[in-house]
Amino acid sequence: MTQNFYTRQDVINKTGISDRNLKFWTAEYKVPTKKSGRRTLYPKSSVLLLEIIRDLSSTNFFSMKFISQIIDSFKNNKPIEDENIKKILDTITQHKNQPTPPQKKETSEPQQSDFNVIL
Repeated sequence: MTQNFYTRQDVINKTGISDRNLKFWTAEYKVPTKKSGRRTLYPKSSVLLLEIIRDLSSTNFFSMKFISQIIDSFKNNKPIEDENIKKILDTITQHKNQPTPPQKKETSEPQQSDFNVIL
């Protein structure tokens, strides 16, 4: 069964976005929400927008202004006309779907060259 609306905690669990980033991005990028009493509910489309914002922000490459332009085009259902933006979004989705390579484990043991001292 799929839900039509998600609570803040559901969005945090589903997307991995921190609570403070969720509140900030919702206000900054004008992500559509619905208030039900004291609860804030997020429709499916808003959760998808937040995932796009998370992916674009996690690269530390894009400015907030650039991200807001992309989000506005998604919210208004306007096609993205700039070919460079399309290439960037395609690259992000490709990297997101690729498995991450194993990290090289760093050792805390000193290297032999650390003990070479000129007398």
